[in-house]
Formats: sequence, structure tokens, C-alpha cells
Amino acid sequence: MDQDKRKRSRVPVHFDVAIVLRGERIQARIVNISLTGILCTTDRRFQKDDACTVVISLRDDLQITVDA
Repeated sequence: MDQDKRKRSRVPVHFDVAIVLRGERIQARIVNISLTGILCTTDRRFQKDDACTVVISLRDDLQITVDA
């Protein structure tokens, strides 16, 4: 049986998120989040180490923007 080797707990959340990649804004949905990353679903494939900006909308007037 595989043992989970994560050092950070992942918390299931469901926020809409936009990922800006090479100037294109791609809609996605967050599945879970931790102190060091997020797992999200999207219809687009991203390459490992692609630079992007993640915009999490908590409310209409409140966003978290992270360069990733």
C-alpha cells in the first residue's frame, strides 16, 4: 500500500479560478488547496514549469492573485 508522503495537508475547496497563461485567460475549478499549491481542473493541458498567473475569486470585490 502506498503511503502519502505529503508534508502539507490538502483541504477540499470549490472556488472558481482563472489561470492566465501566455496572455490567455483559462477558467478552471479548484479541487483542493494546501500551503504550497493547488489542484485544479481545466480543459486545457499545461506543461510542467509553465509560468502563469492564478486568480482566485473569493467574492466579486475580493481576489487572490498569485504568480506561479
